[in-house]
Amino acid sequence: MRVTPAVLVVCCLTLCGGFAGAQTPTTLHMEGSALFKCLIGLPYDYDPDSGRSYPLVVGLHGYGSNAEHFFVAGKLFTEQGIIYAVPQAPYSFQSSSGLGHSWSLRDTNDQEANERSSALAIDYVVEVVESLKAQYAVGDVYLFGFSQGGAYTYLTGFEHPELFAGLIAFGSRFNPEWFTEETLTSASHLPIFIGHGEQDAGISIRAAQEGKRILEAFAYEVTYHAFDAGHMIPVDALRVALEWIKDQQ
Repeated sequence: MRVTPAVLVVCCLTLCGGFAGAQTPTTLHMEGSALFKCLIGLPYDYDPDSGRSYPLVVGLHGYGSNAEHFFVAGKLFTEQGIIYAVPQAPYSFQSSSGLGHSWSLRDTNDQEANERSSALAIDYVVEVVESLKAQYAVGDVYLFGFSQGGAYTYLTGFEHPELFAGLIAFGSRFNPEWFTEETLTSASHLPIFIGHGEQDAGISIRAAQEGKRILEAFAYEVTYHAFDAGHMIPVDALRVALEWIKDQQ
């Protein structure tokens, strides 16, 4: 699958009057296009000529993770007759544990670039969905995210509710300040599944509970599942989400 989203890339500009001493660059963020991988798992009985459509789940991995890590559970989806796709987040960075990826920039010195990168990431996810729908026999589409990917599940789903049959957010938080009241109201037909570990030290379970309360105040149908774990998605909890998807069909 070829997806060419717009992204922000770092450009270091050095201005100097001589060669003596170390150079201090000025960092600019330039907008351009790039190709990113998307891992796709098809159901074992997938037949594009059968006239049948298949549910599509697009998985958004967490901050610092990657597409391969989030695709590990792909078999759980495909054996349920679901197409499972995991795009790689566009912004890479080096951490103590290796190369990680983020759905937005985190340059505290350039808030405008941070916000622009977030908007471009939403456009990227939308482009992934539309490209998959054009290439495969896709029926209902669900967006599924963990941690930062859960935040972008809300951001993308609420900005483009016409594309999705439901949203699934694990180990994440919902912030109503991300949206206008009009946006929240217009997307209120979307069913939401929230999963969260009771021992989550990264994002407190209270954030998930508060998100549920706010969403229900806007008339969203929210299914809430708490489980005995930390900042992770246990297989049993993911199976509960898969049953939820089946109930939406």
